[in-house]
Amino acid sequence: MGKYMEHNSKFYKDLDIMFANLAFHAYRVQTDSEKHKLWEVFTSLPFNYDPLFYLQIDVELEKSLNRKYKQLAIDNYCMSNISFIGIDRFENTVFTNCAFKSCEFNTNSFRNCSFVKCKFYDCIVHNKKENNNYIGFFTSTDNNGFIEKMTISDDEILENEIEEISSEKLILDKFFNQDIGNFRSLTQNYQIWEVENYQNNYTLLK
Repeated sequence: MGKYMEHNSKFYKDLDIMFANLAFHAYRVQTDSEKHKLWEVFTSLPFNYDPLFYLQIDVELEKSLNRKYKQLAIDNYCMSNISFIGIDRFENTVFTNCAFKSCEFNTNSFRNCSFVKCKFYDCIVHNKKENNNYIGFFTSTDNNGFIEKMTISDDEILENEIEEISSEKLILDKFFNQDIGNFRSLTQNYQIWEVENYQNNYTLLK
């Protein structure tokens, strides 16, 4: 990029997205420091490329999300060990046929976003807070209850836990009350038998 700058300080206005993609794919196999250099070029200069291009260089070159992304249609994309934490990180965005592995989320990272036919593996939810942002999951799957945690409020989770505890307590109460009742009945029968046996023995001695 330095050579371009020497001849034309505003080369970025005429650099086609095709050349940017060629550079991006070539640098994907470079060292982290070299990846960062290319990422800095595309980030520091106003290339004005498609937002999807910037999402790709953030994920592939920096392994982090460094800006806000709006009105994207992300299809058939895989992300691994990426943190989505940040207020309104994605807005009016649809993820389709995407896979997420060991990623970190929080509910206020997404505003009016949907996940369609997406898969989540070992993803976790951090700092879950109440918000009015719409987050939709359609025919998506996970392996650890991630989707439920993203779509249910903390109050609802607490209510469900209380209901489960109450149900368990009710079952235990019924079991132990019934057991205690049986024990009392057996004790009373034994005491009656002792009295009757004593009376019979006393009659024989006389």
